[in-house]
Amino acid sequence: MNREQFFNAIGNTDETMLKETEQLRMNAAKQDSPKVLTLVKSNSRARRRLLVVLAACLILGLGTLAAYAAGLIGRSGNVTTGTDGEGRANMIFETTVDMRIPLSEIKGDVKDSTQNMLEYWRRDNHTQEFTTPDPRASQDGFYLPITTSDPGSHAQAFSTLADAAAYIGYDKLTLPQFSASPIALYVWSSGINKNPDETTEPDYRLGRVTLRATFKINGVYAYSSATLTTDELLGSTNITESRITNGDGTDYAFVSDTVVANGREFWVVTTIDRNNPDSTHNAKEVIWVEDQVEYRLQLYYESSDQAVADQIMQDWMNSFGN
Repeated sequence: MNREQFFNAIGNTDETMLKETEQLRMNAAKQDSPKVLTLVKSNSRARRRLLVVLAACLILGLGTLAAYAAGLIGRSGNVTTGTDGEGRANMIFETTVDMRIPLSEIKGDVKDSTQNMLEYWRRDNHTQEFTTPDPRASQDGFYLPITTSDPGSHAQAFSTLADAAAYIGYDKLTLPQFSASPIALYVWSSGINKNPDETTEPDYRLGRVTLRATFKINGVYAYSSATLTTDELLGSTNITESRITNGDGTDYAFVSDTVVANGREFWVVTTIDRNNPDSTHNAKEVIWVEDQVEYRLQLYYESSDQAVADQIMQDWMNSFGN
């Protein structure tokens, strides 16, 4: 299986990498398998050396637990991995906080995107004729497929991260700090129809906003996203996100782990090719929540570029708290 086939199979096709499941809750508790340490008899010097190592690990572990207890290390949610009803690899992230941001705290022009959504609805329902091209087709030569079949969403392309952030207008938004500029950048917004009468025009309110940036840094593809949810979305206090592999998806598995960096505990989810465990194609996703914004970094790279990928991940993690 080549690089392109691998990336397509795990979901690297536009926005299908992030399945929007806005009010999904996990129904099963996370199952943690116990870790068992087996000691093999050896000479006394080796046993003493092993005990010293174990004691050092225990001290470090207690120090980490103390840091958690003191609030020095932040946590933002839980990851569960497994399969869906069709046997495809599935990963669910659930936050530990209420993710809904008051709409009044989003002050940018993205709030006006609901007018674009209404225009799309009118186009699709032929209630009003328009002579201008439908902006859902493309922007700056960049195809935005997520809006083509959904009048209740809008995407707008930008040239700089600063411009995209200003369009959103959320003061607590953090932007990734990379050594390169994005090769593709847009903000996607989703509307909540508050009009229960489906026979009349919808009353769209801003429900969700995602800033999506694509980078290519020394051969490594990095996709950085920041998602905001407004208080117009009702019915769930902690919003969950799910990711499912494309196509058959039964040849792949998600493996989750945590990494502590920059005073925060980040979730790292790795995609495994079950049929080719020695594959040189790598796919990782890092997840973090801060100030009610869900951040994700997806990395796609060859094993020979591991050092570059590690540096990109470190730079992304260090972007927070600045």
